[in-house]
Amino acid sequence: MRIHTYKATLILSLFLTLIITAQVFPSAADETILHDSWDAVLMAGARMGFVHTEISRQEADGEVRFVTRMETEMEMMRGTDAARATISNEVVESEQGKILSFHLRMATSGEPMETTGTFSDGKLKIRQEMMGRANELEVSLPEGSIGPYATLKLMREKGFEPGTKYTIQTFEGQSLKALNIGIEVMGKESVIVSGERMMLNRLKVEQSIMPMMTIHEWCDDDGQILRTEIEQLSMVTMRTTKEDALSGSSSPKVDLLIKLSAPSDTFIPHPYLTKKAVYTISMPDSVDYSFPSDGIQMFTREDGLNKLSVATRAYREAPSQSQEFGNELQEYLEASPYIQSDDPKIIEIARSVAGAEDNLYKKAILLREWVSENISLKDYSVAFASAREVAEQRRGDCSEHGVLLAAILRAAGIPARCVVGLVYADGAFYYHLWNEAYISSWIPLDAAMRKGGNDWDAVHVKLGTSSLNSFMPTLELASILPTMGNLKIEVLSLGYGGPVLDVKDPGTLSFVMGNRYEDVLYSFRVEKPRKAMFDRPASPFTSSRLLTIHSPGYSNAELTVEVNSAGPNLELSRYMQRIQAAGEECADIDYFEIDKKPAIRFVSGKGAERALKAVIYDRDNLIVIKATGDDKWSKKLFKKAVKSFEFTAKD
Repeated sequence: MRIHTYKATLILSLFLTLIITAQVFPSAADETILHDSWDAVLMAGARMGFVHTEISRQEADGEVRFVTRMETEMEMMRGTDAARATISNEVVESEQGKILSFHLRMATSGEPMETTGTFSDGKLKIRQEMMGRANELEVSLPEGSIGPYATLKLMREKGFEPGTKYTIQTFEGQSLKALNIGIEVMGKESVIVSGERMMLNRLKVEQSIMPMMTIHEWCDDDGQILRTEIEQLSMVTMRTTKEDALSGSSSPKVDLLIKLSAPSDTFIPHPYLTKKAVYTISMPDSVDYSFPSDGIQMFTREDGLNKLSVATRAYREAPSQSQEFGNELQEYLEASPYIQSDDPKIIEIARSVAGAEDNLYKKAILLREWVSENISLKDYSVAFASAREVAEQRRGDCSEHGVLLAAILRAAGIPARCVVGLVYADGAFYYHLWNEAYISSWIPLDAAMRKGGNDWDAVHVKLGTSSLNSFMPTLELASILPTMGNLKIEVLSLGYGGPVLDVKDPGTLSFVMGNRYEDVLYSFRVEKPRKAMFDRPASPFTSSRLLTIHSPGYSNAELTVEVNSAGPNLELSRYMQRIQAAGEECADIDYFEIDKKPAIRFVSGKGAERALKAVIYDRDNLIVIKATGDDKWSKKLFKKAVKSFEFTAKD
C-alpha cells in the first residue's frame, strides 16, 4: 500500500523548491507499524531520490488513531551545483478518517520551516514558524474530508473495475488548502517495476491544487501502488527495497537546467541587446498553455501556431514623485512568510540604499542594483530561500535575487511581484525568475542579470506572475509545470534598434576580404597568417562557431572563434572558477585586454587535448578564440588572431 495522493504533491513541491535537509519524524514507542515501504524517484531515467512511507496504528485513552509519515528526498544537479531536497510530513487521523493533526518540516537553504495543525471545532488551527517568526491562521475543511489512511481504505472499497470513477476530499499540508483528488480506473496493464514485469491496475489521478498535472499510477489488487508516472515531467516512482532506495544517492543526477530548457533552432547574437523578437512555440498536444500578453509581449494563435511577439519599451518616468495604490495592488505591498518586507533588516536595507530618493523609478533601480551587487555568491546550490535569509547570507540564484528585491521594494513602498519565465542563453531558453515593480505601470527588473527598465531585452519570455505571499509560495507557480521540458522555440526575426532581421533570410552578415574576416552582427574583425586558410563562415544563427582557420602549411594546426551568451554582469574571474569547477584543466592564466575589452588568456588541457584559449567579454557575450594542433604552429595562429582582433562597434 502507499498513500499516492500525498506522495505526488510532495514530489511536485520538492521539484519546484529544491528544499534541502530535513528530519523524518521518529516513530512512537507505543505504536504498531502497519506498513513500511520505499520507492525510487527517477527523472528522464536517472535516479533522483526516494519516498519512504510508514503507516502505524496508535491506541491511547481507548481511542484508535492512524499515523502516516512520509519522507521524500531528492538530489538534483543545476549546472555544476548539486541541491539535496528533503521534506517530512506526518498526518494523524481518527479511526473514522477525520484529520486530527499534521506536522510538516522543511528546511529552505538550511533554515527549517515548521508547520503544525490541529483540528478543533470544525477548523484546522495552523501555526508556522520560520527564522524565529510565527504565523497563525485557521483553515476550514469541507465536510467529509478524510486523511491519507482513510483514503487508502476507500480505494480498496471502490475496487479496481475498469471505468470506476470517484473523488476523494482531503487536505494538503504544504498549500494549506482542501484537496480534491479524482481517480479513474483505466484497466489492467503490463508494466515494469524495478526490472520485473507485472500486470497491474492503471489509475488516472487528477488533483485540484495542480490540475494541469496528470498522474498515472499502477497498483495491485490490494491497492499497493507500485509505479507512478508524471508524464509532463518525465518523472517516475517505483517500488524498491530500502537498500536500493538509499544506494541511489551515488547515481548520476539530472541537470535540471538542461533537462527542462526549451531548445531553440537559433543562436541569438547579442541576446541581451535585442529590442524586438518574434517566435513560434511548439508544445505537445497534451500541453495547453497560453503565454500572458502585456505591454511587452503579445501571444497569439495563428493557423495552429503559437506565435509570440516581444517588443521592449523604454520606461518614461512619471512626473509625479509618489503614487496612490488601489486595492488591487495591496497584496504586492504586504509582508509574507518568504517576502518579509516588515523585517527590520529588510527595512534598513531599503532605507539606507534608496531612502533619500523621492522618484520611485530611480528608487527601484537603486534597489535592483544593490541586490545584484550584494548577493556576492551566485550559485545554484541554494534552494528557495526567504528574503530575510538572503539578506543575511548574500548567496543564491535568480529566485533568491527575486525574493530579496521584492521584499526591499515593498519595504520602500513600491508594489512588487515575481515573474517566472524563460531567458535565452547559448541556443536554448532556460527557466528564470525576475521581478516587476509597479510605477504607473508594471516594469521589469532583473537583479540576477542586472536588467530592467530602459535596458530590457526581447529574450526574456514571461510565463506568469505571483505575489509569492502564501505559506508555500512556489505552489503559486505550479501552473508552469506542464511547460517544463515540453517547449521548443523557433526564432523568426530579431531587431536591435535598426532594421529587423529575418532569421531565415538575413542577408550577408560576415565576409572575408583577403587575410581578414569581418563579422557584422558581433562587430569584430580578425586576420590570419599568410599560409592559413579561412573555412567558409557559418551562419551566426545556426552555430555558436563563427569562424575556423586551418593551415596545412602549419602541420594542420587549427583556430576557431566561437561565441557564448554571458549575461550583462559577468566577472571573468567567476567564469574561470566555473569552468574549472566543471573539470576543465587550466594553466598559465593571464588577465589582460583586447581592444579595451576584458579578456583572459590561458592553456586548457594537457597532451593531445592541449589548447590555447583567449576569452573576450564583449557587452553580453564571451568570444572564445581557441587554437589546437602542433604546438609551434598553433601558437603562431593564436598570436596572429589575438594581436589582430579588433571590435568595429565601440561602446
